[in-house]
Amino acid sequence: MENHGLDVVIEDLPDSEEGKLLWIGDKAAKKVVFYIHGGGFNLSMSGASCDFWWYVIKQVKKDTGVDIAIAILRYGK
Repeated sequence: MENHGLDVVIEDLPDSEEGKLLWIGDKAAKKVVFYIHGGGFNLSMSGASCDFWWYVIKQVKKDTGVDIAIAILRYGK
């Protein structure tokens, strides 16, 4: 996230001891993609995944004019 000049936004999930959401883009966006990383209990998400989702946000805005954000589930331990 920092490579793109973005703040890291991590939100605690209510009623969860360790689950969190990592936000890419503006939480106030009209559309949100909820991404659940497969294998998240065993492997952390790579930096390339963050780069990919940032690209998707920019491309959707360019192609459609719609602002989107990505909410990524961070599993508990």
